[in-house]
Amino acid sequence: MLLKPIYGDALDWGKQHEADAFNYFSRITFDEFTYYGGETYVFIPYGDNSGYSPDGLSKDAILEIKCPYNSSIHLKNFTIYDADSLKALHPEYYWQMQLGMIASDLDKGYFVSYDPRMPQGKVIHVAEIERHLVQDEIEEKLNAAAELLNNVIRL
Repeated sequence: MLLKPIYGDALDWGKQHEADAFNYFSRITFDEFTYYGGETYVFIPYGDNSGYSPDGLSKDAILEIKCPYNSSIHLKNFTIYDADSLKALHPEYYWQMQLGMIASDLDKGYFVSYDPRMPQGKVIHVAEIERHLVQDEIEEKLNAAAELLNNVIRL
């Protein structure tokens, strides 16, 4: 099955600014992260049908960078301060990060929202996200998705 490339202004904006966001984050943190965006892409498999592609990794944490095209989303991201607040605002990123921590066997991650158009003090927001005990729930959803996919393939 060939996947079609995805295009759009928002996706282009994120790709254009992700490396800058990583560099900005690196200047304000003491953790040493390796950047895995763009051409340094890495994939951490989890089971037979899934995995995680981090934006960055350290020995202790995953890094998930978002560069919202819409500045109001970036400002809303300032209300994220832990896993529960991430889940409430962006459940898709919550599940992405939980799977990432499980796949990489790490207990924390950093959610980063970056918008270079913002004034000083609002350019970047960083929230430490703790790993929750959701592995069984994730595996249940992955198994259900694999079953659906197998049923579609058989048709």
